[in-house]
Amino acid sequence: GGIMNYYYYGYQLLAVLIKLTGLKPTIAFNLAIPTLFALTFTGVFSLAYTLAPRLRGRARSWRDGLGAGFLAAVIVAVMSNLEGGLALIRNLAQISPSQFTSPIPGLETLVRAVAAIPAAFSGQTPLPAYNYWDISRVIPYTINEFPYWSFLFADLHPHMMGIPFTVLFLALAYQLIGHPFQSETASPPETTSSLLPVLLFMPFVLGAIGATNTWDLPTYLGLGALVWLLREWRMHGRIRLIRTLLFILYLAGASILLYLPFYSHYTTVFQTGVALTYAKTDLSPWLRIWGFFLFVGISYLAAMLIYRPGDVLGLAWLSGLFRHFDSSARFLDFFDALVARRWDLNFTWAVMALTVVIAAALAAFGYWVIALLLPMVVFLALFLFRRRVSPDDQFVNALFFTGFLILLGVEIVYLKDFLCGCGPGFFSKTHGEWYRMNTLFKFYIQAWVILGVAAGSALPWLFDLTQRRKGAKEEKGRNGFGATTVMGWGWRVALGILLGLGLVFLVLGTKSRVNDRFPGPRPPRTTLDGMAYMSVGEYHWPDARHLIELRYDYDAIRWLQEHVTGTPVVAEPPASWYQVDGKNVGYDYYRAGGLRVASMTGLPTLLGQHQGEQRYGWQVGQREQIAREFWETTDAERAWRIAEELHIDYVYVGPLERILFTPAQLAKFDAWVQSGRAEIAYQNPQVTIYRILR
Repeated sequence: GGIMNYYYYGYQLLAVLIKLTGLKPTIAFNLAIPTLFALTFTGVFSLAYTLAPRLRGRARSWRDGLGAGFLAAVIVAVMSNLEGGLALIRNLAQISPSQFTSPIPGLETLVRAVAAIPAAFSGQTPLPAYNYWDISRVIPYTINEFPYWSFLFADLHPHMMGIPFTVLFLALAYQLIGHPFQSETASPPETTSSLLPVLLFMPFVLGAIGATNTWDLPTYLGLGALVWLLREWRMHGRIRLIRTLLFILYLAGASILLYLPFYSHYTTVFQTGVALTYAKTDLSPWLRIWGFFLFVGISYLAAMLIYRPGDVLGLAWLSGLFRHFDSSARFLDFFDALVARRWDLNFTWAVMALTVVIAAALAAFGYWVIALLLPMVVFLALFLFRRRVSPDDQFVNALFFTGFLILLGVEIVYLKDFLCGCGPGFFSKTHGEWYRMNTLFKFYIQAWVILGVAAGSALPWLFDLTQRRKGAKEEKGRNGFGATTVMGWGWRVALGILLGLGLVFLVLGTKSRVNDRFPGPRPPRTTLDGMAYMSVGEYHWPDARHLIELRYDYDAIRWLQEHVTGTPVVAEPPASWYQVDGKNVGYDYYRAGGLRVASMTGLPTLLGQHQGEQRYGWQVGQREQIAREFWETTDAERAWRIAEELHIDYVYVGPLERILFTPAQLAKFDAWVQSGRAEIAYQNPQVTIYRILR
C-alpha cells in the first residue's frame, strides 16, 4: 500500500533491459555495470571529439578529435584522483632503505620512495597492501568517489547510473549554443526550427536525470540555463529576460511533466533544506582529489587570458600587458585603444581586485580551499560573456565555470539529509560529523564529469601552445607557453606527473578491488554470475559455533529463479535488531547475507534494509513490527493471519533463519503443511521453502 520513495528510474531502465533479454538478475547485474561504463566512455569521447578541433581553431576532421576524445574519456571514466598515485609513493617510502629527512613537505617521502623502487620491483621487499577503499575516503567524514571507483566498486547506485544521462545532457547543451554558428564571429539569424529537436529532447533527458539521481537535477538545470544565457548574449549582445525566463520555465516544467508519475509521488521523509557548513576542508586532502583539475583550470585561464580575451576590456588589457610588456610603445598604443570604454575597464578591474582581496582575507582565516576557488570562479565568469570567440570556447569555459562553482558551493553550504543530525535553519550549528557526507559525495561526481569533459577538450589546445616557438604566426605569444621556454617544458612535465599519478589506481586499485572477494574458497574470476561465490563459500556467523555453507542457499535460490514466475512475496526476516545469545545482530545479519533471496531473485520481501531512508518512520516501524511478529510468534493461527495480511506466498527457511529463531518459532510452518494450508515446494539438507496454498 506504499510507494517507492526513491529516485528509481535508473533501476527501471536496467530492469527493462534485463526483462527483454531474459537474463538472470545475478548475471544481468554484472552486465549492467560495464554497460553504464561504456555509455559514459563513448558519450564523453563523442562530445570531446566534436569540441576539441574547433577549440583549437581548426576545421573538424575525424583524425583531429580522436586524441581529445580518448583523453577526455580517460579523465572522466578511468582516471582516479591524485591520492591513487600518492598512496603508492607512501607505500614505497615505508620500505625504503633511505634515511633521508627534510622539512620540505613531501620531499622526504618522495626521495625515500625513489630509493625503494629497485627493492620493490625486484621483489626483495614486498610493498604494503594497496587499499582501494582509502582512495575514496580522502577528506574525513565524507565520501570522495570518482566515476571509475564507482564503476569498479560495482555498487549499482543512482549516482553511477545517472552519469551517462548527464553526459548526454552536456551534448545537448553544446548543441544549444554551438549549432547555429559557423564561425567565431558570425551571428546569423536565429534558427529555432533547426534547434527544435534539441529543445524537445533537453527536458526529456533532464527529467530522466532527476528521476534517476535527483541530486543531479539542480546542477544540470542551472547549466542548461547558463548555456541559454550565453546563446542570447552571442546572438543579440544582451540577455532578453522574458525569453530567458520562458526557456527556464519550459526546461524545468517540461522535465517534470514528462515524468509526472515519479515527481507527483516523490517526497522526502527526513529533514531537508540548505544550511551553512562550518567545516574547513584542509587544503592538502582537497588538492589530493582536485589537484589535476585545478592545474588544468589555471592553465586554461592563463591561455585564455593571453590568447583569447575577447571583447572584455579588463581581460584585453591584461592580455596586452602579457603580450607587449617588453615594448612600451606598442603597449601604450594598445592601452589608448581601450580607454574610450574606460567604464568597462574599471568595472572589470574592480571585480578582479575585490576578488583577490577577499581571497587573501579568507586564506588568512584558514579557508584555503575557498580562497583558491573564489578567484577561479570569478575570473572564469568574466570570460563567459565574450562575443568575439567561438561557441566552443564559450561552452568549454562554461563547463570549467560550472565545475569549479560546484566545488566552491559545497565548501559554503550543504544539503540536509538523514545523516544531518542538525537543527532547523540555515545557520544551525548542530550537526553530526557525517553531516555533509552525501553533499560532497554526490556533487563531487558531478564536478568530476563536467571538469573532465572540459579538461579533455582543452588539453590538446593547451599542449599545442607549449609546442609553438616565438614568432609563430598563429596565436603567437611573446611570453606564452613556447616550447623553447622553461615554462613550456615545465608545464608538460607537471601535466605528465599529474596524469601518471591519476592512472596508478587503474592498475593497483583494480587489482586490490578484484582481490577483495568473499573469504575462503572462491569460484573462477571469469564468471559473470554474481551468485557463483555461494557455490563454494562458507563462513561463521555470528560466532565460530555457527557454520553457514552457502551452497545450500545457492541451490535453493537457483530453484526459485528457475521455477517461480511473477512477483510473489517471499518472506525473509527483516533486517532489524535481532539478538543471538543476547547480542544485537540486526545490521550484522543484513551484512552477513540476510535478504539474500530478495537480492538474488528480485522477488518482493517483507521489509528491505534501507526502507527507513525511503519511507516515513512510522510506516517502517509498523511494517517491521508485524514482520518480526510473523517470524517470532509460536502461534500458527496468528502467523497465518499475518501471512494473509502481507500477501505472503512463499516462506524461506535457511541457515540464517535457523540461527535467528528457535525450533518452536519455526514449527508453525510445518503445522501449516499438516493442516493443508501450505506445502513444501523445495527442500535440501539446510533449506526449506514453503508455498502457501490459497
